Order: sequence, then structure tokens, then C-alpha cells
Amino acid sequence: MRFRTQNHDLKRLDQHNFMSRHSPQREATRSIHPVHKLARIVLLLATLTVACTSWFCVVNDWPLVDAIYMTVITLSTVGFREVHPLTTGDKVFVVCF
Repeated sequence: MRFRTQNHDLKRLDQHNFMSRHSPQREATRSIHPVHKLARIVLLLATLTVACTSWFCVVNDWPLVDAIYMTVITLSTVGFREVHPLTTGDKVFVVCF
């Protein structure tokens, strides 16, 4: 009878270990490889650059070089100078961006 109890306890322990190893909480806190982190950051910056450049090109009809320049100085927080005077809508966009 004692053998069955020990065996049952081992099964419960194995189930507990399996559950804790494969729990959603553990999966969520699993570390991300540094290369994947870098790839996410680069993808985010590229997406923001395309979005902001598109805004200045499409909404304001700026040349591509001016739009990219304004985007880079906005993203890098340099804020050297505006290429063209900004409208109120542009200012709101840049603040939210």
C-alpha cells in the first residue's frame, strides 16, 4: 500500500513539474534572443520612418528627401530645423508621432 502512495506522489510531482515548465506564465516570461530583439527594433524604426515620411510626402506634398530629413530629425530628437513651415495639423502629427 505504501508503494502505491509513493508512486501516486511521484506522478503528482511529475505532473506539477510538467505544468510549471509549460505554463503560460513561464512562456510569457521566456527571454527573447538578442538578435530577435534587434530585429524588432529595426523593424519598428523602419515602420515609423516609412509612416512619417509618407505623411509628409502625401499630406504636405513635400519632396522625398525633405520628408526623410524631417522624419530622421524627428525620430532622432535632434530637431535641428524644419525643412518647410509646419501647419497646425503637422505639428499635432509630429507631437503624437
